[in-house]
Amino acid sequence: MIENATVVQGRAEGLQVLVAYEEVGGKHAAAREVQWMLEGLDADFTRPLPLETGGNALGPFVEAQGVRVRTGVSSSSATRTSAVRTITIEESPETTAMAYDPSYPATGIKLKSAEMRAQLQGLKEIIDAVPVGPEGPGGPPG
Repeated sequence: MIENATVVQGRAEGLQVLVAYEEVGGKHAAAREVQWMLEGLDADFTRPLPLETGGNALGPFVEAQGVRVRTGVSSSSATRTSAVRTITIEESPETTAMAYDPSYPATGIKLKSAEMRAQLQGLKEIIDAVPVGPEGPGGPPG
């Protein structure tokens, strides 16, 4: 079985759902997928995607949209699904906060250079936003 370790909002204008996984079996399954549905629109999990080892990015979605996510593994003898996780898309963090996402990277995901650059840029923006205070006392002569 593959469990959803984290389901968070982020990336493209902050309107995507980022899913990271914890593997507790299912490594040799014939099919491994993340299944998702839109609350109020889909009757069931009709939107499957191949499960990516480093995690999946779903969407983008619109604000206030509810998204339900689960994982599924199948073999010739059985199909199993994880517990369902639900997230409601909030106002885009891109317009309300800096790019730094303290929940990224999730434990166990494959790092991507573009996302790490965005994290570092976000930290730089936070540091640059700190107001400069008065000059301190001089150091010892050298």
